[in-house]
Amino acid sequence: MFQYEQFKQAYSFSQLDEFLDTLADSGEFQFVKAKEKLQYLNIPCAFDIETSSMEVDGVKFAEMYIWQFGVNGLTIYGRYWHEFTKFLRVLQEVFGLDHHSRLIVYVHNLAYEFQFIKNRVQWATDRNGNSAVFSLKKRRPIYALTSSGIEFRCSYFLSNCNLAYIGAKMLFKYPVQKLTGDLDYTLIRHSETPLTQEELEYCFNDVRVVMAYIQEKIEAEGSIAEIPLTNTGYVRKYTRDYCNGKFIKDPEESRIQSLNYHSIMKTMKISSEKEYEQLKSAFAGGFTHANPMYSRYEEVRKVDKNSVYEKVVD
Repeated sequence: MFQYEQFKQAYSFSQLDEFLDTLADSGEFQFVKAKEKLQYLNIPCAFDIETSSMEVDGVKFAEMYIWQFGVNGLTIYGRYWHEFTKFLRVLQEVFGLDHHSRLIVYVHNLAYEFQFIKNRVQWATDRNGNSAVFSLKKRRPIYALTSSGIEFRCSYFLSNCNLAYIGAKMLFKYPVQKLTGDLDYTLIRHSETPLTQEELEYCFNDVRVVMAYIQEKIEAEGSIAEIPLTNTGYVRKYTRDYCNGKFIKDPEESRIQSLNYHSIMKTMKISSEKEYEQLKSAFAGGFTHANPMYSRYEEVRKVDKNSVYEKVVD
């Protein structure tokens, strides 16, 4: 079983063999079952990039000048995309990854990194041929599965906090903080731009914070398979467990509670498209606007108060 350790050394891609040797010395990797025919490697992993934004001939674009990848407390970095894609292939070979045996890699704000890797990685597809990428809305993916069994997830949606806050307030057993002020974002850099040790450490600590956060989650939840996709997943899990009688000590009463719940859910199944449209039209929030052509006031001012409902209740 892997032992988690916060390594201070970071390896360049040219030191890949040394990185893999150190990783192997951490112990034997272990998969944990998530559901039937699906298991996850029970270690924390993180990925991040640093980019330079610029404008050329009126066209804005950004370029990656360093990527860093964390695996179970170890950090490796590279300066080119071909190194990154090769590293993913190496991970697949070392851990024996496939569609049923996966490695979860957390990215803090996956939506940003995804724009850079979406055309550089082969994504898994479902039975209808659609890519296995789940987004909350356009350009906001929180989950993306590669054909090689590497599953990218968004740690921002899991924590609802920025990296600085996670490092300062949310890490207890494996403390590490996001560094600040060591990377000047106004400078334009590229893959050949020399980086100081202070600048490199700034980059490395970003994945170290995420790894430490996920490791504490693994230990708190029991395994990486128990970590929900988003923060609201904890609420859904509690509600699901409560409805299924998981908190009832008597096994028979728990079973009856679960059966009753599923029975009620079946009666609420929408039977037709027409019924769905009726329910959708009946569900609406409050209308807080007025058409000036029909309102009785000549001069109207508006005031927008956040959480006004709570103030009215008080």
